[in-house]
Amino acid sequence: MLPVSPDVIHSELEAARDILNKWIKKVGEDGLPNIDIPGSDEQALGNFLNELVGELQVVSGKCDTLADVIGRFLNP
Repeated sequence: MLPVSPDVIHSELEAARDILNKWIKKVGEDGLPNIDIPGSDEQALGNFLNELVGELQVVSGKCDTLADVIGRFLNP
């Protein structure tokens, strides 16, 4: 039996997608502070990148955990 339900798999994949879509939109439409958006304060780019890195780590963690759980089912 799969150690995680299809609903959990779906939910985790959707959550990861939502975070990535947020950043795809922000970078694609708004650009980067101090690079694509002139006149931003000095900390704007650092704050932007810190938030991006943090959320990419969340997505990475979700995907890594999901892959690990499913992988253990395939290779017990």
